[in-house]
Formats: sequence, structure tokens, C-alpha cells
Amino acid sequence: MTNEPRWWDPESIDDGRSLNIAAIVQKWSGYAFSYAVVEEVEAGIVSLELSPWPELDEEGRPEFSDARDFGPGCSEDGEPVRILEVISQSLEEMPIERFGQSLDARPVRVGDVFGVAIDPTRLPSAPERPLEGKKLEGAIRSPLYDVTAEARKLARIALIASLSPPLDEKDPVAALLEEAPYEWEGSSLQTSEGEGEQ
Repeated sequence: MTNEPRWWDPESIDDGRSLNIAAIVQKWSGYAFSYAVVEEVEAGIVSLELSPWPELDEEGRPEFSDARDFGPGCSEDGEPVRILEVISQSLEEMPIERFGQSLDARPVRVGDVFGVAIDPTRLPSAPERPLEGKKLEGAIRSPLYDVTAEARKLARIALIASLSPPLDEKDPVAALLEEAPYEWEGSSLQTSEGEGEQ
């Protein structure tokens, strides 16, 4: 028996509702449910960076895989990614949902993040004209599930975690003080032994 993946299931920053990603992945089970980031918008063309939807590791932290399963792609910083170029007008005509609510069409912006069901067989095998119309609908089978705000929150948490020192499980306060001992001027507390004022 294989273990079912534990997907990152974002909660709305507006009201705390869960996206219920397991149900969405199940709904689009014939396709590759993906994390799509708008990397660039220029001259009416949107560049989407595609990767598999993140799973949770043993400690409950989201992990991002590369996009090898999506076929040939570009390489950034030595990591294989899949870049999909689409005509912005066609992308903006696709339905957008945010935690079960349909949204009005709006311009796509750099940094937007969507969950999308991708049909890898309909992706271009080599760089060619950006997808639009029926070709785009064939490649992206689902609505665009907007998780932009939640993805930004996730990125901030990941950054803070990467900058924080590891804590001693037995005494986290002591571990923090050991990393950065404080010397309070004018107080009776000094870090050097025997120098405290009475």
C-alpha cells in the first residue's frame, strides 16, 4: 500500500477557510495539478513557471518539486523548471476562483500564483508561439485557483524559518540567548561573570 501524498492546503488569509486541495486534486486526477507562478508579463505575453503542487514533508513544511514530468523546459539556477508562455488576453479570459468564489476577469500580474490542472501532453515540446485560445484551454484544463496572497505568506514564513537559528527542544529560550547574549547597559544584568551592579 502506497502512502497518499500530503498536499499543502492553503488557508484563506481573509477568513481562514481551507482550499480543500485534496478534493481539487481528486477532481482533476487525470491531469498534473500544478503550482503556476507568473514570472513575467511583457508585450502581451505571460511567462508561467510550472511545478508540481507542493507536498508536505514529515514536519509539515511544504516542499516544491521540479517540473521534470512536464517535459522539456528552461533551466534557472541549475534547477529544471517548466516555463509556459501564453497570450495574456487568453489567460485573463479563463475563469478564476478564489476559495470557491468566482472572480471577475482582471489583468494578470507578476507574482500571481495559481493552482492549475495541466495536461502535459498538450504542452509544447519545444519553444514556439505562445499558447492562446483553444490551445491554451487544452493545456490548462481547470479554472485558475488564485492563491496569490497565501503563497506570499508561505514565502515569508519560509524566509523567516531559513534565517532563524535552530532551537534546543529542551530549552528554546536558553538556545536563543546562547546564539545572541544581551548586555543591558545601566542594569544589574551583565553577560560577563562578576560584573553585575548591585
